[in-house]
Amino acid sequence: MMKRIIAVAAVAASVGAGSVAGGTWWAHRFGTAHASARAATVYTCPMHPDYHSDHPGACPICGMALKEDRAGQTAGGDAAARALPSGAVQVSPERQQAIGIRVGVVSRSAGTRMLRTTGRVVADENRTYPIVAAVSGWMRNVGSVTTGDVVKKDQVLGSFFAPDAQFEMAQQS
Repeated sequence: MMKRIIAVAAVAASVGAGSVAGGTWWAHRFGTAHASARAATVYTCPMHPDYHSDHPGACPICGMALKEDRAGQTAGGDAAARALPSGAVQVSPERQQAIGIRVGVVSRSAGTRMLRTTGRVVADENRTYPIVAAVSGWMRNVGSVTTGDVVKKDQVLGSFFAPDAQFEMAQQS
């Protein structure tokens, strides 16, 4: 009986050792092929990291020279990205540069800044009133008032001359 147990243990040990050896051989043979395919040289544009090419040359988007990038290097980044907690986002440095993300230390600063921009000053049409004359004539002695100036009550802005106008003057006694 004891010889039988030893024989079964020996067979089990040799099957186990054969399995380990076969698995190692299989992983080495086919795993290396996949790893070498993943480690193939890929060329990317420094300004457009999402553009990939299998040969060197110029980027068709911006014309910059493509840089060599090992695809195996980015595979490790994918594994790190999968290890992030739920809801977290990781953006590669190349992608940050492409989309203009700037990272810095949070600090307190003044909330006011000077903003210079272009613009056009026009009259407020809700506060502009047309003057309609019932006679033909023209403007004379226009005052030096421009858009935006403050005017006072009874200030003369100009005079209107109408040669066809007839005025009656009543005399007070």
